[in-house]
Amino acid sequence: MPIDQTEQTRQYVVHQVFLKLFDLELTTVPLDNPNYILDIGTGIGEWAIGMAEKYPRCEVFGTDIAPIQPTHQVPFNIEFHIENAEEEWIRPMDAVDLVHIRNMEGCFSDWSFIYNQAFECIKPGGWIEVIDWDNWFSESNYLSFFPEDSAAHILTRATLEAGEKAGRKWVSHMDKNLLSKAGFVDIKETVYDLGIGSRESSSYGKFWLFSVVTGIEALCLRLLTKYMGMDAEYVRELCDAAARDTRMIAEDPTRTEAFVVKLRVMVARKPLVIGQWTAKVLNENGDINEYSGDESTIGGRSVGTTIRPDEPQQQQQTPPI
Repeated sequence: MPIDQTEQTRQYVVHQVFLKLFDLELTTVPLDNPNYILDIGTGIGEWAIGMAEKYPRCEVFGTDIAPIQPTHQVPFNIEFHIENAEEEWIRPMDAVDLVHIRNMEGCFSDWSFIYNQAFECIKPGGWIEVIDWDNWFSESNYLSFFPEDSAAHILTRATLEAGEKAGRKWVSHMDKNLLSKAGFVDIKETVYDLGIGSRESSSYGKFWLFSVVTGIEALCLRLLTKYMGMDAEYVRELCDAAARDTRMIAEDPTRTEAFVVKLRVMVARKPLVIGQWTAKVLNENGDINEYSGDESTIGGRSVGTTIRPDEPQQQQQTPPI
């Protein structure tokens, strides 16, 4: 992805969309006086800065391969580090309350490595939260509004192939089985519908439309020129056409179907004891006490969401009393 001012502005707008979607909450997990929060692929750092402001006694670290984070007028308890998450993480073991990963589809060649590294540094009972698009390239939502020979479909097919050639498959990481194999438990998935345009959502629809149309070239240009050998000007023409068509559909008052992109949120915890099937606290009778603390309001949303809780696995040991 580019790191120019246009892309940084788009990242800021996307952050505002998430804030509006999640009722101004920054995370979907309940945190109880966290000491250490790690944001992987922090970008312009807006999420990390928000968490540092919310938890002033917590150390917040944002990592990225590009130095585009602010250096002035940031909370005293935040640090930004230039690190490649595909290399071994230099983090203390069993120390992090929350590892946060958002909008990182297509960025890593081995997501099992990423989840394993996160598992090592998260403390027992700590959380991982992964937020990304659910079948962005699926014909069941966004693409269903475009004909097969449209610029949107041409770009989609080429981008998927380019991702394969680059060794970075799209959305393959949004799989709770990968979290389970890394050792995480209490896995929960929630899917949200993000309406594109003000008709779907007056609160964030226009912001989201701006984010989509300005992000098409940012997503496609390097991939398609580098890995598919396509001419840069031709790719720009396709991106312009796809952006124009997207805007027309979003602003069409005669539409009868919702124009949405689906967002998936996966959260999971590191067990208190390795091999234990849950990280929730057990009382003296062996019953599960639900985790309490700084409860997020996001989990209570019901409109436009689908929740898929993880089922305990039979082969795992019975939790101790």
